[in-house]
Amino acid sequence: MVSSVLDFTRHILGHDAVLAGLAAAAEADRFPHASLFAGPDGVGKRTVATALATWLLRETAHCVDRVTQGIHPDFILVDPAWGVDNATSTIKIEAVRALEDRIQVGAFEGSHLAIVMDPADAMTDSAANALLKTLEEPPPGVYFFLITDAPYQLPATIRSRCRITHFAPLPEPALLALVRRSLPDVAPDPELASLCDGSVGRALSFYASETVATFPRLADEWLQLAFSGALPALFEAAEPVAALDREAVDTFLLVFSMKIRNRLLRPGVADPPRPADPVAWQQAVASARADVAANVNRRIVLENLLWRLRRT
Repeated sequence: MVSSVLDFTRHILGHDAVLAGLAAAAEADRFPHASLFAGPDGVGKRTVATALATWLLRETAHCVDRVTQGIHPDFILVDPAWGVDNATSTIKIEAVRALEDRIQVGAFEGSHLAIVMDPADAMTDSAANALLKTLEEPPPGVYFFLITDAPYQLPATIRSRCRITHFAPLPEPALLALVRRSLPDVAPDPELASLCDGSVGRALSFYASETVATFPRLADEWLQLAFSGALPALFEAAEPVAALDREAVDTFLLVFSMKIRNRLLRPGVADPPRPADPVAWQQAVASARADVAANVNRRIVLENLLWRLRRT
């Protein structure tokens, strides 16, 4: 049983302890019917859940390909668009009721039904309450994998009915290996990996963009200006970033935020040119990201951010 689980998860890097624990539970016939995978966004929680779904459905033909493509009839991925006519950002009670109806039908092939809900914290209160009974007493052969990067946004009653598995950020060697596997034509810059907070999802989006590849150098220039730049230089530096689209500006500000953290808080880094409050600086960047998301004039937002940091 252990080797079977590991056969379906050996392509996954960076979560050896998690996989060993799940494999041991399977070997002891204690594999949980309801699992809650909690951890930062983009570190591989859904990848692990999908791999475990292929293991559960291993008796069926072409299980790996069909689960991966989302076309296996006994693999159900519940997201805010599933089971409703008008999708929003939440998982509604209508979706949970449709899911319960599907569970009552049972497996079409084999003997198992694998359900991945991502993000589980998108459930409304009424949806979560409707799911409680099924989580507590699932029919034989039904397995739930709830995915979240905000476990405490889920009701305690949901958490208590699941076995919680915590996922840590991926170490940089695993992150770089996964980038090389997915983007073989890219030579990943290790510095950019250090700004991804162990998220392979973030890393892949960063390395796939030639524009984002320039952001670490640009963020270094912004840091220097924030410490000691003159007002005209601050405004000049804001201009090329403001010319980017809204999503790219947000990504740049995320990279800049990581640079601030590394420069002001990471042990072993030389003292900054002048005292700076890392909390105030991060709050200023977060405020700028919110303004960009709200479609405030990007150049004004970025100029104001640099000037605010320069004075703090």
